[in-house]
Amino acid sequence: TLAHVYGIKATILVDLYLCLLALFILFYMKNQRSAFLQNRTTFTSRLEEMQSPYAPTATICIEPIQKISVAKTFGFSRYSDIFGRDVPNLTYIEKFEKLSYRLGKDYEIFNLDNNGKKITYGTSADFTVSPIFTLEFGLCTKIQPNGGLPQFPFLSRWNFQINPLLEDSDKPNKIIFFLTSNETWQGIVTNDWHRFHSSKIELDLQESWEYAFQIKVMEYKFQDGIQNIEECWMQSIIASECKVKCQHLNLTQTLPFCQTAEDISCILESAYIKNWYYKCNHVKNGLIFEGELSKHRKYSKENMTSLELIWLSKTREIREEIKVITTSNFIGSIGGSLGMFFGFSISTYALYFIDKCFDNAMKQN
Repeated sequence: TLAHVYGIKATILVDLYLCLLALFILFYMKNQRSAFLQNRTTFTSRLEEMQSPYAPTATICIEPIQKISVAKTFGFSRYSDIFGRDVPNLTYIEKFEKLSYRLGKDYEIFNLDNNGKKITYGTSADFTVSPIFTLEFGLCTKIQPNGGLPQFPFLSRWNFQINPLLEDSDKPNKIIFFLTSNETWQGIVTNDWHRFHSSKIELDLQESWEYAFQIKVMEYKFQDGIQNIEECWMQSIIASECKVKCQHLNLTQTLPFCQTAEDISCILESAYIKNWYYKCNHVKNGLIFEGELSKHRKYSKENMTSLELIWLSKTREIREEIKVITTSNFIGSIGGSLGMFFGFSISTYALYFIDKCFDNAMKQN
């Protein structure tokens, strides 16, 4: 009968569309759905002009990180003993300072004015100079600018001079110079750059060299992360099960330094077990100062290594993390693709063929 024929035709059409829907889900929607549910991200890159660039924070570390003669006096056999062994009649800070190279005593950082007079960074009001205790680089010196750039283009010359009275066994062979933003210098303290690396400039002290570093700025913007590294460390230490809430490195200005190896051991163990290094360096935004380092041999025999920082362009590259597929994009993509799949697929030809077959069958009947 006519009703029976139309029933068969409807069944065939339903089966056809179900097959097409299955193919759509298998070959298209599956990948789209997977990318959406897994929150896959990608990075976009763009160039942008900075309106008011600010000077980076410089951190200077010396290599080797400890004076060998002092380490032997303390009976240390390796660098990590500074955290695990106490020294009689010395606090943790005093022990760290005696082992390390200190600005103003073991080395000097200065610039020269137009008359050749030394202007030391330790006494300049334009900078805040402070020692920082680090996990892998010993005692370093952080030089943080108190304001913006005095002028642009920016040119700054740094001269490093080692105290010639140091014992031969204690004379350093390298200066490590870091450039960071004012908010992310703590990555040097833990030596953990989870999301990006700091600019790390190594200056050889064995021979007389003059270095130049051409600064290029890059900014990272991530989908998630913490805003304040210092706050993260403070809250983590306070929430720990250690009896004494103290810091073994320069991680926060709020908590005091640990005094005994036992206290340090508890903090170190908690940091590794609970992965504070990852959590507190998982920053949301970061500014890095990249560049090309060049060096030229000096012809004079002055006991001084020089580094010239050159910043000529206000252009910065912004690398921003974005979702591959947002919720609105996913809905629009599925809806649009579904319409196109059924509208321009083989369904048109299949329907035409089915109609012709049924028309011929009806005519014969």
